[in-house]
Amino acid sequence: MSRRLRLASICMLLLCSSPLWAQTGFQFLLSEIDARTAARGESCVADVYGAEGVIRNPAAPMSGEEREVGLLWLDHIDDVRFLSLVGCLPGPYGFRFVGGLQSQSYGDIAGYDEQQQPTGEIDTGDNALFLGSAYRFELDGASTLDFGVCVRYAWSTLDDTDASALMADFGTLWRHPSGLSLGCRLANLGNVLDDYESVDPELPRVVEIGIAKRLAHLPFTWSAAREHVHGSGFWYKLGGEFVVAKRWHLGAGYHFGRSEDRVSDFDGDTTRGLSLGVGGRLPYGFDFHWAWTSWGEVGTLNRFTLSRAF
Repeated sequence: MSRRLRLASICMLLLCSSPLWAQTGFQFLLSEIDARTAARGESCVADVYGAEGVIRNPAAPMSGEEREVGLLWLDHIDDVRFLSLVGCLPGPYGFRFVGGLQSQSYGDIAGYDEQQQPTGEIDTGDNALFLGSAYRFELDGASTLDFGVCVRYAWSTLDDTDASALMADFGTLWRHPSGLSLGCRLANLGNVLDDYESVDPELPRVVEIGIAKRLAHLPFTWSAAREHVHGSGFWYKLGGEFVVAKRWHLGAGYHFGRSEDRVSDFDGDTTRGLSLGVGGRLPYGFDFHWAWTSWGEVGTLNRFTLSRAF
């Protein structure tokens, strides 16, 4: 038995449960770090707010608070856990700066040699540091156009081998007073610096465009997006969100890529691809959001985001 057997099993489980499993590495970079966005099927590249939305669209910090700190906890499949910490600060000339850390762990993994003798626990994990900036242009006194860029350095550890990569994300977000907004992003544009031995992974490059519209006479916003991940094809996403009492958000969405049956041995599951969530303002200025997403028979994911503006 190989000492990496259990880790390989976990990785295969994650890959089979995702539509983004083709010939790319550093898959943890595709994790959504905002529960409010995840609740809407990750469909709101054109309707994200604050520091937590920086991964979905680097221009998002211009639509949130100037000073903000956010924390995400993602309960993934099996023993996989994902943690993200992000913060935003105002800068000179109207810029806003955002930075943070992403970290994914795989629990306790016991190692064995070829004779099935224990060799101790295997050190595994994925991490990324990111730093970005955003700026807003006022157009014709009403609509706005936001630009953002985010640079990320990622590194992964598997036993006694390491891999690292350097990449950049770019995003734009146009908003109109009528409630219409358009957004797009280019993500994970860069290169792998160090590989896992002879393995040569490519980064999961992303091109995504989207539209969102807030209804005039109903506290509801719908959103739609089309995403292309290198090596995986195009995926469509739809979502919507109700605002209750101006402070609580009820979201739902559907990710058509996640709904595809990648594990042929499983029977179809009508919930695969579905997302739900709720959140809002808590005492002392805290905002809390929870999102549930379904991978069908493989399992479900729960995300929790806690943030506060200063």
